[in-house]
Amino acid sequence: MSLFILAHGVLLSGLIANRIFYTGAKLLDFKLEVIALIAVVTMVVLGPLLAFSPHLMRAKRVGLREYGKLGSRYVEEFDQKWVRGGASADEQLIGSADIQSLADLGNSFEIIRGIRPIPFTKDAVIQLIVIVLLPVLPLILTMMPLEELITKLFGVIF
Repeated sequence: MSLFILAHGVLLSGLIANRIFYTGAKLLDFKLEVIALIAVVTMVVLGPLLAFSPHLMRAKRVGLREYGKLGSRYVEEFDQKWVRGGASADEQLIGSADIQSLADLGNSFEIIRGIRPIPFTKDAVIQLIVIVLLPVLPLILTMMPLEELITKLFGVIF
């Protein structure tokens, strides 16, 4: 998928470079084209994933309901057995699988609670934008010389 995204960035970069070098256009004249490409590529790549959002939310609701009931029942029985003294005298708390099962159930519940309606992260969107813009970055050199660009970058960094 990255090659698909990069190819679109290269195509746009080539079109912009052609206009800059042969018609005297400026890089900033193409802000709308760059923004449009980012929007279109983002929708083409990530948009279809939004079709899973209703299913994810339904799975989250069902999971929270079912694991909530199971967790409540398990915690009540755990409380009766280990806190309220319902365990038999020969049963030892240390080494009991009950505690590990309780922890595993809690982890499962947290995973279900962590389900998000959007099946991609902000980092994925940022990565996509960077890949699209990567081929356009050398065109900044049409706006200022390399030495000036390096000087400004060092000024920002240090």
